[in-house]
Amino acid sequence: MEMEFFQWAFANLADVRVKTILDAAAGTGRHVIPLVQQGYEVTAADASLEMLDVLRNKLQGASVPILHWDVRELEFESRFDAVLMIFSAFNHLQTDYDALRALTVIHRALTSGGILIFDVANFLNLLGRFRDSEVTTHEKDTTRILRILRHTVDDVDAVFVHDETSLVEQDGCVKTFHLTIPLRMYTRHEIERLLREAGFETIHCFRGWQDRKEEGKKAFHLVFVAKKSLSEIGKTTERL
Repeated sequence: MEMEFFQWAFANLADVRVKTILDAAAGTGRHVIPLVQQGYEVTAADASLEMLDVLRNKLQGASVPILHWDVRELEFESRFDAVLMIFSAFNHLQTDYDALRALTVIHRALTSGGILIFDVANFLNLLGRFRDSEVTTHEKDTTRILRILRHTVDDVDAVFVHDETSLVEQDGCVKTFHLTIPLRMYTRHEIERLLREAGFETIHCFRGWQDRKEEGKKAFHLVFVAKKSLSEIGKTTERL
């Protein structure tokens, strides 16, 4: 679904022919690999070495630059026609400072007329059906997995905390894994403000990957496409 949206956005919302792409939260390469297969020149960046190792193995020698970088520290200038940051990676940026820093360096990395595409979880969509906790079990062959999810909300700083404990039993041996993920609960207007402060002028907000028009009042995810103006040459450095 995302790939179809990318192709549509490249053709209809960018002012340049998209050839070079930075996946700034590449993870294990869900989008990197199909983009390379379609002929794009892709650079993959992520803050997780473990995920990048998985990606490196998946590529099987394909020529893709892989960078272990935090998105806030990218050091490119007018290099990419499109930048992607998918899977709600933006929600991990919990302060205005971090969010603005990331958007500013991405703006600098884009060619004039290039676009940034990213999505955020829309936590307002959870109003009225929020679950404090959930327990699920999965069984296959000799493996049994118990997942315990707990969710809390810091309603002062607007942070949603996902806490997950997994117990994996296999052949009589039990292992425990624990993960806590704090996510900022951004609204559409907050993100549009941050994008404008970072230098983006043309901003689109869609209610999901299937949408092509900015309509509708409900959405689990919000998808943003922001364009760097053709008149932006030389201005980005002043904002850093």
